[in-house]
Amino acid sequence: MIDPGAERWRRLTVKEGWRQFVADEPTGRPERVRLGDYRRLHERSKSAYDLERLRHAHGFGPIRTLYADVHRTLERLVVSNEVRGPGARHGAALDGNPGTGKRRS
Repeated sequence: MIDPGAERWRRLTVKEGWRQFVADEPTGRPERVRLGDYRRLHERSKSAYDLERLRHAHGFGPIRTLYADVHRTLERLVVSNEVRGPGARHGAALDGNPGTGKRRS
């Protein structure tokens, strides 16, 4: 069971949530499984693998490098939002010193 008090740190609009978000490291990419091997997995293993992939896809964390990594990450975010159903979409926040190329193009 999830502790309801633990949800507070997940909201970026509260100080605890923002600090935790910035301190977190991006999730590691799960090991790739070939389609045939995936189909042979037991239901429980398949669910665990799917959850690990989902966490990686949506848990990239704050972007700490500029330009190429930023563009790749934002492009993945846009693509993932295009294939999602109706409802809330994931967003991104860019922070850095002035003059480092964060402006909207």
